[in-house]
Amino acid sequence: FKSFYKVFQEEIDRMDSLVGKDFNKITISRYKLCLKYFKEMFAQTDNAPDVLLQSINGNLILRFEAFLKVNKGCCQNTAIRYMKCLKKITNMGIANGWITRNPFFGITFREEKVKVATLTFDEILSMYHKEFTIPRLERVRDVYVFCCFTGLAFIDVSTLKEEHIVTDEFGNKWIDKDRIKTGVNSIVPLTEIPLAILEKYKNANPNSEFLLPVDLNQK
Repeated sequence: FKSFYKVFQEEIDRMDSLVGKDFNKITISRYKLCLKYFKEMFAQTDNAPDVLLQSINGNLILRFEAFLKVNKGCCQNTAIRYMKCLKKITNMGIANGWITRNPFFGITFREEKVKVATLTFDEILSMYHKEFTIPRLERVRDVYVFCCFTGLAFIDVSTLKEEHIVTDEFGNKWIDKDRIKTGVNSIVPLTEIPLAILEKYKNANPNSEFLLPVDLNQK
């Protein structure tokens, strides 16, 4: 019989080996947290070091959902993201014949519609000029402002490399990069503030191939 934890960890390791190709670090981090939280939940209620993949059933799935919301304070949509990670592992078990019954059968999850507030230009500038005493918050702010001024999604900014920065014949710098989710090429002009942010973090982490520091805020 297959160990659920072992199968889950093997899939995480496989995804880790494909970072920058098929997967990004943010997605893998979500899978790692999902496994961590499941272990915490199972350790609280079951006196066992592991759980068999074939033992994952509807009751256990619903317990995990409740654990995410009550113990980890996850909202509905965040909990669903973790449940999708769990479902991928059980689907792998079904596809490989390790389990014969779909534990998610009859279980559905509905994402809540989120009304996104829109910041004004002055509010973005005020945020950009605000001084933070906590470096992590400053980094999060800078990446967010960079997204605002370039129109790039967070995942595209988090994977931005030197090779994506090009200079035209007039000396203007641009971002030339394929979008992660759509594969569509985007050519974005780099204006004063995005350029200043790139310069700020130019030598922040010599061991990273990415131009901007990205801190995760997943629960």
